[in-house]
Amino acid sequence: MPGATRVGPADPAEQASVSIRLRRRPDAPSLDDAHGRLTRSEFAENFGADPADIETIVAFARTHDLTVEQTSIPRRTVVLGGTVAQLGDAFGVDLGHYQAGETSYRGREGHVHLPADLVPVVEGVFGLDNRPQARPLFQTAATAPALAVQALTPPQVAQLYNFPTGPSAAGQCIGLLEFGGGYHPADITAWFGHLGLTAPTLVDVGVDGATNSPGSQADTEVVLDIDVAGAVAQHARIAVYFAPWTEQGWVDVVTTAVHDATNDPSVLSISWGWPELETADGLTWTAAAMNAVSATFAEAAALGVTVLAASGDQGSDCQIGDGHAHVIYPGCDPYVTSCGGTEIENVSGANFTEVLWNDNGASGGGVSINFPVPAWQGSVTLPASVNDGHHGRSIPDVAGNADPNSGYVLTQDGGQVGPIGGTSAVGPLYAGLVALLNAHLNEWAGYLNPTIYEVVASGVFRDVTAAGSNAFSGAPGYPVGPGWDATTGFGSINGRNLLNALQGKVVSTPAWSAHRLDSFVLGTDAALYHKYWNGSAWGPSQAGFEGLGGVCLASPVAVAWEADRLDAFVIGTDRALYHKSWSGAWGPSQGGFERLGGVCVGSPAAVAWSANRLDAFVLGTDRALYHKWWSGAWGPSQTDFERLGGVCISSPEVVSWAADRLDVFVIGTDRALYHKWWDGAAWGPSPTGFERLGGVCLGQPAAVAWSANRLDIFVIGTDRALYHKWWDGAAWGPSPTGFERLGGVCVGSPAVASWEADRLDVFVVGTDGALYHKWWDGGPWGPSQTGFERLGGVCVGTPDVVAWAADRLDVFVVGTDAALYHKYWNGSAWGPSQTGFERLGGVIQ
Repeated sequence: MPGATRVGPADPAEQASVSIRLRRRPDAPSLDDAHGRLTRSEFAENFGADPADIETIVAFARTHDLTVEQTSIPRRTVVLGGTVAQLGDAFGVDLGHYQAGETSYRGREGHVHLPADLVPVVEGVFGLDNRPQARPLFQTAATAPALAVQALTPPQVAQLYNFPTGPSAAGQCIGLLEFGGGYHPADITAWFGHLGLTAPTLVDVGVDGATNSPGSQADTEVVLDIDVAGAVAQHARIAVYFAPWTEQGWVDVVTTAVHDATNDPSVLSISWGWPELETADGLTWTAAAMNAVSATFAEAAALGVTVLAASGDQGSDCQIGDGHAHVIYPGCDPYVTSCGGTEIENVSGANFTEVLWNDNGASGGGVSINFPVPAWQGSVTLPASVNDGHHGRSIPDVAGNADPNSGYVLTQDGGQVGPIGGTSAVGPLYAGLVALLNAHLNEWAGYLNPTIYEVVASGVFRDVTAAGSNAFSGAPGYPVGPGWDATTGFGSINGRNLLNALQGKVVSTPAWSAHRLDSFVLGTDAALYHKYWNGSAWGPSQAGFEGLGGVCLASPVAVAWEADRLDAFVIGTDRALYHKSWSGAWGPSQGGFERLGGVCVGSPAAVAWSANRLDAFVLGTDRALYHKWWSGAWGPSQTDFERLGGVCISSPEVVSWAADRLDVFVIGTDRALYHKWWDGAAWGPSPTGFERLGGVCLGQPAAVAWSANRLDIFVIGTDRALYHKWWDGAAWGPSPTGFERLGGVCVGSPAVASWEADRLDVFVVGTDGALYHKWWDGGPWGPSQTGFERLGGVCVGTPDVVAWAADRLDVFVVGTDAALYHKYWNGSAWGPSQTGFERLGGVIQ
């Protein structure tokens, strides 16, 4: 440690342990090649340590009379125990007793040594020294608040930030990493009871001998984390991981939490940190320790675990006091979502103002010296370091309520403390939000950073623009301002809008949750019929359908805007648009429909970009495009439509890549593809105008949006080949009116789905009536530029496809016997076979 003096040798008889971090098994593929979220068992099998390497370390331990205390394949860790004398001999180090101010610790100088045959196997040896390397990042109110500022509760802040309501976070586990202190269960129960909330189920996980040990100043951090996360994510379990605040403690607790298959946390919150740079002479964090921790955060991303960390409470100074700007680790790790601080003011109902926290403490933020600019952060203008002008990973990514004056009063040791704030209050707040998101999505949101920088235009963030900078204690800082800045990132999160963005990214309608499918067809009696898959069986039976009534023309369309909510649209024999909905029961009745008016041609199109928001599009008898919407009432009225112009020969196709964003595609009378959009304020390119995208097209276009500001459209050309064009946020590709030719000889129209960013799956029916498939995963088209994978069958009409999870596809077709057929991709093979289909019955128009 800086300023430390060696006062003598370490006690040779002292018992200690070291954690040896091993390489990933030599035959492991790159984590970058992993598609979809890995299970923890899949990770251990494919990306863990080689058992032979573990045996090599065990043999090394025997040679030096060390005890093997623990081995772990997924953590790639072997823990060895022995005396200080034995460990010094085994690793060729001279361990001493050091003093730095009031801090006493065991340490070393120089290199750690290994036998030559172990050097390629071992990535790090941790625990020979036990110098402290963490501090809690909470803050107690020290100044009288302004009249506009008041202490709040976590549920109040969640409400102001528009966090999702409805389903609780039951079934989710939040992991909290703690490096000291503890809590009294009675305090937790009392605090939650006072707020009328259910106290969470707590599970304590001890690492390297640490336990829940209340009785120190660090208790406030532990209690703050539990209270905030548990109050936001009601009914979630909370796993509290206790570790020593040493380098070994960091490595072991992070690997333990990320690979905890027992508690299975989907999100981790870290309210502790230590500056990257302690003095001008070098890092307190060793390169080996930072590499081990950062590599584990990358593994968390592959496992779908979200990691959040505080950005610090002392602005750019980070409590160093050397007149230079610093950032906190692990908050600056690229695989961590860094959480900065704001102050909430002037609360009046749902209205409030929000400013940078920089009075009695300040939001940490700045430019890392260790990590380069990640690719996903290239979409924003990042500052140069105020120290030396270099560029690097810049933090924070987001921010939230951190000023202790607008913070939280806690129950600790039987009494009240606080209000308490700090950026350590922001991590658990957003960890609670992530648990809620995961519960709503029935899918883990996972590594958030690439998504955060994609959805910035989607109303997800509340930009903080006032006031000042995070300069603190004589260190230069970074200013707050419009857009992303190195004090508050993009600002605070609008939880409901983030859910909407993730639903567009993770869950595709008409599937409203993982393992849930809903199919709508018209019978030969022209009535609407429905069948569903609930994860275990088809309902109402394997070959049966639920009759929903009506006498319908054209194909139905259905969307889902939240779990257990379905909205179906059909055209009646009077050519009006009709609607029915499911929210626990069919409305307006089992066999009834709500009449929405109009005189329509072809099939409707519909999309849901937010809870309780529907947009439907139809063609009128004048072949113009018409629109109506639901946002609590039908607009522009119950039976009226907004006329959007055009003369169209295909039914419309509509997608949404963000809240309040619509993109509609039609084929014009010249058979070119046309586009218009809604950006939340006006229709573009004009109220009744369209953007001409070229081509000579047959059938109906198919479109998908797999991320913010990204569109992919597929059409069939007059040569019956499949053609593709895309919007990347800046320009149409391959040119404003050009298309990429993807080959094939196709019948009908294409269908497309996307189950993750940079992933497209397209399906067409060939001239032999078989189903064909091609895909794009960010590189070349598969199985080739103009080739297709043949999936068999003899199909009538256009296929339909949905992706309800990573690496999961469900395709539906109608056979020549007019029955509905189904096949699926489960991530490894087509079911029920490569060319087979599951027959679902029915006699379908």
